[in-house]
Amino acid sequence: MTTFAAVMDNQQEIFPIVDENGEVIGSAARGECHSGSKLLHPVVHLHVFNTKGEIYLQRRPDWKDIQPGKWDTAVGGHIDYGETPDEALNREVREELGINDLTPVFVDKYVFESKRERELVYVNRTTYDGEICPSMEELDGGRFWTMIPKQITALNADERLKNLYEVSFPDDEKIPWDDLIRLVDEMHLDFTAYYDGDEFIGFTIVYPRPLVNWYWYFAVMPELRGKGLGQQILTQLIKKYEGQACVLDMESPYQNPCPNPEQRKRRHEFYLRNGFRDTNVFRKFDDIEMTVMMMGSGTFTLQDWDEIVGELRQHWTWD
Repeated sequence: MTTFAAVMDNQQEIFPIVDENGEVIGSAARGECHSGSKLLHPVVHLHVFNTKGEIYLQRRPDWKDIQPGKWDTAVGGHIDYGETPDEALNREVREELGINDLTPVFVDKYVFESKRERELVYVNRTTYDGEICPSMEELDGGRFWTMIPKQITALNADERLKNLYEVSFPDDEKIPWDDLIRLVDEMHLDFTAYYDGDEFIGFTIVYPRPLVNWYWYFAVMPELRGKGLGQQILTQLIKKYEGQACVLDMESPYQNPCPNPEQRKRRHEFYLRNGFRDTNVFRKFDDIEMTVMMMGSGTFTLQDWDEIVGELRQHWTWD
């Protein structure tokens, strides 16, 4: 049996330090990069789907210095000094999953920041139905995750749903939970939870309407975010409402200055990649500028936005 003392990350391993465009501007040891120094260093991620649309996640071993014992992207690793992102990805795929014959597609790159580190993440995806042999040395196994939807009503809404709702949205964007559950029946909201077996993944709430559906709330469990599961949920939702116009509101990526520009940019690009488009409809609430994105035919105006708000006010009012 491998012990934590025998296996651990090499804190002296040298990483390249880069700017936000990925240009190498220096180098530093792993330990320094993960010490809270916020030195920007590059990593590669690969989302692996099969042809059934299921996503593969790896489980990180308990000896890892970052996120031990957590479910993570199928492939993830640091780019070595002197290595290109493509070279690093191919190496990590071989080392972690034992695969030599897949074709990754580059999706995007973005800056991720936590209390301990700051990474430039190169995101890739692929579809693969072959054999996967997770490394017994680098991983604690892995598997494809199913995505089983469950319709939620006032009778089966549980504490897990409530807790995720409470932690996922700012207070000024939330309806009190008891009122929200009442509206599920009164407004015929499409409240769907998503599970892999007994594992709760997240939920969506859609307000179905005759001309345009409103994607109202969308949340994934905090420890499962950034792994591709949100993409899997959205893909199911888009298929469910295929052929119908749908809109969602989000913090505007064009507001400048704002407290979270990188987060807004990533969210905006995520929806653009999934077929949504800008409506150029904006509205300001206090200091936060919101905008609406749309999928499907037609247009969406401020008057349409007011109509949806008016319909909500018939069932619930706020100051």
